[in-house]
Amino acid sequence: MDPKPDSVNRTRVANACSVTTTETYHKYSQNLIVRSQVEREASEKLRSDIDCFLRTSAKEMWNRFNQVNTAILARIQEITNARNRLQIQLEKVYSDWSIEFRVLHFLGASLYLLDT
Repeated sequence: MDPKPDSVNRTRVANACSVTTTETYHKYSQNLIVRSQVEREASEKLRSDIDCFLRTSAKEMWNRFNQVNTAILARIQEITNARNRLQIQLEKVYSDWSIEFRVLHFLGASLYLLDT
């Protein structure tokens, strides 16, 4: 014969060797309530820790982002200043070169006139 589902539950209770009374049920319920409160507190603390960690991480990432941007902007400024200095030097070289070319041209013309 197949046992009925009700008889299976009675068998499990009988095997547990315990009889449920109002006092034991009350004690069991109180234990569950205390355990639930402890778990809720632990969960709340964990959520708080996670929130703190995420806020700290976001702040650190933002600070690093700003540091990198500042460093990049400083490097761009250095490169721009170097390019501008090179441009000024190049203009001086072109100017000196032009003057030397004119001086050589005038010297050549003067020598030509002296020879003739």
